[in-house]
Amino acid sequence: MVGANPVKFFDEPGIYTITLTSTSADGKTAVDSIRVEAFSNSSIVSNQRDFSPNDDGVNDIFAFQSKNIVNMSATIYDKKGNVVYEYNGIDGKWDGKNKKGEKAQEGTYLYVISAVGADGKKYKQEGKINLTR
Repeated sequence: MVGANPVKFFDEPGIYTITLTSTSADGKTAVDSIRVEAFSNSSIVSNQRDFSPNDDGVNDIFAFQSKNIVNMSATIYDKKGNVVYEYNGIDGKWDGKNKKGEKAQEGTYLYVISAVGADGKKYKQEGKINLTR
């Protein structure tokens, strides 16, 4: 990169050393460097509307697809507003069981998630998921 205001975009997150070499009008050079940390954009999404935790290996869990999320929590509520299931962590998922480990009844449930991305972006989403067996 050459110019008065160089810009660099990184393809991968990580820690990089940036070195700047400048040359004055009389030919003298100076070198300086700095370490920077590059973050990727974060995202979190669930395209699921239904899941069937019946141990057939197909669509048995309800989970979010995330990218560069560093913290996440989710709460699942029944129609009456009672907490059915909760989890914390980026690898969390719901297997269709309640907090006691019993199979939750078929029906529509509300989920609420909160998450924070490595880029500092905060997420709060809610929606419905239909559980069938």
